[in-house]
Amino acid sequence: MILDLKQLNVELKQKQIINNVLVIGYPFHIIENKKRSEIKRMLDSITKENNFLDQIYNEIETERLRLIEEVDNFYSSSVADKIFLENKFTIEDLIKKTNDFAVRLMKLSLVYNPDFYKSFSSKKGSDSKYDMVKINWIDDDGKKFRKFAKNFGKEGKEGTEKSLLKILEEFLDNSGEPIFEKKFKTTDDLPLIFDLYISIDGVDWVFETKRSSKENFINTAVILETWKLYKNDYGI
Repeated sequence: MILDLKQLNVELKQKQIINNVLVIGYPFHIIENKKRSEIKRMLDSITKENNFLDQIYNEIETERLRLIEEVDNFYSSSVADKIFLENKFTIEDLIKKTNDFAVRLMKLSLVYNPDFYKSFSSKKGSDSKYDMVKINWIDDDGKKFRKFAKNFGKEGKEGTEKSLLKILEEFLDNSGEPIFEKKFKTTDDLPLIFDLYISIDGVDWVFETKRSSKENFINTAVILETWKLYKNDYGI
């Protein structure tokens, strides 16, 4: 397992999240008194403050770098000697710690490249089909298993609204009823449509998505789902 652990760490060093969906968000009061051209510029300007998904991706990247360093240090002779001397580890303890590291590396790698497959479901008596995603995870022995299946709304583009909510659900714990394709008149009396309008903790927000194909929504949502699984497993 030690050789496997080294290889897993090398593989994790090469991982990166391909950001196929951008979700730009602003409190409504910041933009409600602006002209249409100003609002469009704000929605097209991507920053750390307004790109919601970057906040989560930065958390994931921070954990990746931390874990890589911890595993690298585990292999240094001075650290290994220190572990044995100070903690009085046995060979069995060392094997367990090595296995624990390997499983954690495998789980974090699955956050970057989730293992899932898509299928369709339908309701009895209805012609509508729904996009279903079945997500695999890893148990404490390093074996994959089916964790759960999720419904991503009606098949194709029609179901993107539900997918957007799934992407944002980590931020929407105390939220009101969502309004999709919210119509709004700017101060220069021009129309503007927001992808999502919703109240979060008593503050009204508007969201705009970029690169928003249904497939990209699903892929991004699954990354966020697996990150939640990882955090839950390790108490982050």
